[in-house]
Parts: sequence; structure tokens; C-alpha cells
Amino acid sequence: MPGLSGEMLRALCRLFCVILLALAMSPDRTHAQVNVQQSRSRGLSTLEGLPHSSLPRGAFKGWCGQNDRFLLDVDGHLEAYDARAGVKAATISVSSEWTWQCRSDGQQFVYLSMGNMTRIDIQSGDSRLLASFEAQEPQRTVLSLSPDFRSVATTVPLKFMTEADRLKVILVGQEKLKATGEHVQWIGWSGDGSRILVGYPSSLEILDGSGAKISSGARPKAEVLHDAWFDDRQESVILHMGPEQQRQGMIFRCHAVPWKCDRVHSRVESVSVSGQGIVGTVEPLGKTIVPDDDSIIFYPRYAAVIRNPASTSLVRQVYTTTREHWGFELSISPSGNWAILHWRDEHQPGCGTGLQSRNCAQGILVDISKAFK
Repeated sequence: MPGLSGEMLRALCRLFCVILLALAMSPDRTHAQVNVQQSRSRGLSTLEGLPHSSLPRGAFKGWCGQNDRFLLDVDGHLEAYDARAGVKAATISVSSEWTWQCRSDGQQFVYLSMGNMTRIDIQSGDSRLLASFEAQEPQRTVLSLSPDFRSVATTVPLKFMTEADRLKVILVGQEKLKATGEHVQWIGWSGDGSRILVGYPSSLEILDGSGAKISSGARPKAEVLHDAWFDDRQESVILHMGPEQQRQGMIFRCHAVPWKCDRVHSRVESVSVSGQGIVGTVEPLGKTIVPDDDSIIFYPRYAAVIRNPASTSLVRQVYTTTREHWGFELSISPSGNWAILHWRDEHQPGCGTGLQSRNCAQGILVDISKAFK
């Protein structure tokens, strides 16, 4: 067999190099390399890549206090679970539809029903009627207790059953109502009880823990204030606002002194902020068809994202929406150590057609503490 000439060898080498380069630049291989590099450089975890477990049967209602206790709606009543222990702590025999609030230690629970304010010891189940009030139109009766249950900010006077039950009452909204005719729509306390946020249709007020005004200003233009949180230094408030009939909204940050509100996120459907400044959001991805009526707008995919106080994303996971699997919401515990992602699953036994059907609820409890180390 005759040998190869030098020219032929050089041609074969050039061909071999071209083949290697083509393999290295193939779409699948390049995509995988980019994903790995982005994951490493950004240091992102996924919710299901962190320690997690499925929620017990029931619909998530909220965190109870600041010690990682949460409440589930189970067959119309409330059950308390401790995230760290992973077990049920107690059953609270009250309607899951009533307005409720937990003390900061998660040991006591107050609910409002038919013009009465009742306190329950969660562990023992003992209950005590604390006060009564004249129930006005629901949207005009707003009460919120301080985290330690020693004070209450309210739009209506309270009549306490005994002197021993008496709390410090901070009556809000009266001057504003006389001056502008606007009623209070929202009251919330900072985690340490040193600040109170009062929301009106056109403005917001920040009060200190005794009710004295610190700052006020115009409210960002959006139909509804869905929720609000003070930052960890109580220098600003974070607002989740949006249309009344739609899940999608915006996030604003309002600095107290001088008063200034900035939009920090334009498209979110779920927002939660811990006492440590950790922010959890569910954000729609891509485009969708907007209905002509007030039907809920759905997107094909949603990203559940957790950011640190510097707004750096540390956890991100994308979920796909189907007709049977939708309504994703993310809630961060006040301690910032846990997150609960919950959604509606039409395949669950006993799942009804109503949007609030508790039998459709599914969720996971995630230990996010390692994501911030």
C-alpha cells in the first residue's frame, strides 16, 4: 500500500480538527455547558434541590408567629404545625374563614367573629373573650394587634370584658375620614412592634408603636394593596399592589423619610417578605392571551424565586401550568429559614370547583437556610 503524501496528511489533519470543532459547538453540548456555567456562576439552588417535604393534607393559611409555626385549613378548621419538628402541634377549633392573628411566639391566637375578639391558647385550647366592638361594613372595620398582643390598632372602639384583658388601643383613621372621607383599608405592624402602616385609598401613613405619625405620602397608583412589610431596619415599606380581580401585580418600595415610592418589580403574582429581608416571589414567564372579561390570567410557566436583602437571586425553580395544576404561591417564614410553595391540584381527592376549595391544595415545605450560607 503506497504511503500518504505530506499534502494528504495535512488535509486529513484539517478535516479532523473541523470535526472536533463541530462536535464541541453542537447545539446540545453548548446548551448544557452554558447551563452548568450559569448555575455555577450564579450559585442558584432550586426549591426541590434543597431539603424539603410535602405538606400534610390541608390548605396553607399562613405563618403563625415568628418561630416557624404555620397553619393549615383542614376540613374547615385550623391545624398548627411546627416546621422544624415537622409534626402537628395542635388543632384550633375555629372556622378557617375568620380573621385571625398569632402572637409573635406562636403560642396564642386571636380571631375576630361577629363583633367579638377572642384569644385562644394554641397548646391547651383554652379560649377567652377579650373584647367586643360594633361591627360596621366589613371593609370599614379593620383591626390589627401588635406582635406581642399588648396593643391593637383599630378603626373602631373596643369594649374589653375586664380590666385584666385591656390592651393599649390606638384608634386610627378618624382624622383622615373627617378631612377626606377616606376609610382605612389596611393596617399592619412591623415585626418588632415599633412601626404601624396604615393604608388609605390614596395615601399611606407610618406611625410609631404608640400611634404618633412618623411619615406619610401618596400611595402608588394601583387598585388594591394586597400586602405590605417593613424592611428589617424599619426605614421603608415593601408593597404588593395590583388589580383587585387579578393575581398579577407589582412591587413598590416606599422610603419613609423623605417619602418616596419606587416600583422595583413590574410582574409578580405572589410576594412574601421575611423579617430578615428575604423576598420570595412567583413570577409569570413568557406571554399569554389576556381574556376580555375578569377571568384569571394564566401563564404557561412560572418562576418561584427567593432573593436575599440585596435583591440577589439565590433560589429559582420554574414550574409549568396546566388546567389541573396552577395557582402557585410562595410564602417565606418570618425567620427567613423556611419557605412554603403551594398550588392547586385538580387531581386531589374531593377537589371541588371553587377557587378556594381546600381539598385541592398541595404544597412543599422547604428548608432554605442553607441557600443563604
